[in-house]
Amino acid sequence: MAEYRDEGLLLRSVAYSESSWICHVVTREHGLIHVMARGARRAKSPFRAALSPLYVLQLCWRSGRTGMGQLQEVQRHACLLDERKHLQGLSLLSLATRMIQEGEGQSYSMLRAALDLLRHRGQEGLCAAVWYCLREEGLLGDWSHCWSCGTYGVPMYWDVGQLCCASCGGQQVLVSEGLRKGIDGVMRDAHVRLSQQDLASWKYMVLSLLRAHRMRVSADFFG
Repeated sequence: MAEYRDEGLLLRSVAYSESSWICHVVTREHGLIHVMARGARRAKSPFRAALSPLYVLQLCWRSGRTGMGQLQEVQRHACLLDERKHLQGLSLLSLATRMIQEGEGQSYSMLRAALDLLRHRGQEGLCAAVWYCLREEGLLGDWSHCWSCGTYGVPMYWDVGQLCCASCGGQQVLVSEGLRKGIDGVMRDAHVRLSQQDLASWKYMVLSLLRAHRMRVSADFFG
């Protein structure tokens, strides 16, 4: 069986039998992989402490006949978030398990960039991280026109997970020029802050877009 080494992030681990985990890991060079960590649930297993989310991992695994690899070694390195943002980071990883598909070669760099946004932004951090992932996955259209009919130069609203003119949407949330510039500013610059009203609108936009694409999230996703 072939042996592989790569850098990765643990998305989730699922209990398997009384002593093992099945780990879903997004890696730099191999994309999304699934590996069996035998004995990882045992108290003295070297895998138990090393397999932690939000840490950069160095992994070695062997390919398996069924498509699932067998984990051989794992070393835990730097944590990507400080403790205050761990819960938000876990929410982002949970979302990534539904967003990242096998065969997507840029998923690791996308997730690292999203975690970096979360790390360096204030209360806008989780919004910025999820927005970035949605944009990279091609789920965000151009700000300048209605996503339904393509009309330019008219007031725009956010409705059912998309940007619409008044003729195409239900006019639920007005997407003003100030809100658009504010969101673009947050994505570019860690020092930009939104008003509470604009932040609430942005959170609504993110949640509705996720739900429109069948990514179920709770109403308290942002805490």
